[in-house]
Amino acid sequence: MNQAKKNSICVFIIPNKKFEGAQNFFRRLHEQIKVEEKILFIEEGRGMLNNFFKLYSIKHKTDFLNILTTVNSNKLGLIFKIFFPSSNLIMRLGNTISLEIKSNSFKYLIHKFFYLIAIRKCSKFIFQSQVMMDDFINFFGFKNSEKFLVIHNGISDPIIVNPQNHNFEDKNIHFLLVGTFKKQKGYDIFLSSLLLLDEKIKNEIHFHICGGGKNFNNFKKQLQKYKLNSLVTLHGHIEPNFFYSKCHAYILPSRFEGFSNSLIEALSYGMPVIVSDCPSANREVVIEDFNGIFFNNLDYEHLANKIQFMKENYNKFNKSDIIADTFKRFSIEKISEKYRELIK
Repeated sequence: MNQAKKNSICVFIIPNKKFEGAQNFFRRLHEQIKVEEKILFIEEGRGMLNNFFKLYSIKHKTDFLNILTTVNSNKLGLIFKIFFPSSNLIMRLGNTISLEIKSNSFKYLIHKFFYLIAIRKCSKFIFQSQVMMDDFINFFGFKNSEKFLVIHNGISDPIIVNPQNHNFEDKNIHFLLVGTFKKQKGYDIFLSSLLLLDEKIKNEIHFHICGGGKNFNNFKKQLQKYKLNSLVTLHGHIEPNFFYSKCHAYILPSRFEGFSNSLIEALSYGMPVIVSDCPSANREVVIEDFNGIFFNNLDYEHLANKIQFMKENYNKFNKSDIIADTFKRFSIEKISEKYRELIK
């Protein structure tokens, strides 16, 4: 393992203060990684120029700067690397790229140019899953590179916060969904699946959703329109740890994913999961009939069937085995060591 220099600094850059996705993972990584000096750098609230000079002020205090960037912060990292080529830039892709932009569009050309430069300048280019790496290479027509690495996201030990006024003492089976209300997350697919459940099953289950976003109010109106308010509780954008600890099963209906943090969070509490078989790391995380089950991507009828199956069989999944397997493969301690080896 490489030993970081005593006078080196490791900077983890995230675009904003939101507690979601890449930001959450980088917070965990920053907290866990074993280096002498490290900084969590949040871009929000300053323009690109001010962030550049703030990063320069950090570099000015050290002989060597390691920069780890993710999602929108990759721009700042690359610009700084161009001006200060001695810095060590480790860049991480945020999502399944072919499902975010259209091929041969102007946006496609801009992204391709950006990544051509980024790959040349960075020391390592991290993908959260093998699917993401293959998709990236095929979509842009890039050659595989020794700089490309697949490193999964990591999970910390569960923290349970006990909010008031949430009763789980009834006889219902409680399902949980976590994520921002946007098209990618497939909440419309989930809603369509609910309309197919028969009334007897509806009386024996309940759904909780932790998440906000621009489509939150529209989803709320849809629940009212189809008279599903009593079946689904919207908790808004809150920490979901309490619900991980109390619910019986987790649902991820996304159209596509990178590597879902909420998925491994749910598994870390021993929850069996229902996930879409979409372009994502889902197949690298979920072992069919051991820690979860799949439904066909975009297929709300198949999801409805799987909800009914899980309602009847959730207790056949071994909670202790799911927890042990999750931490064996995805503990933040293990994942942070892989990043630590890349730091100079």
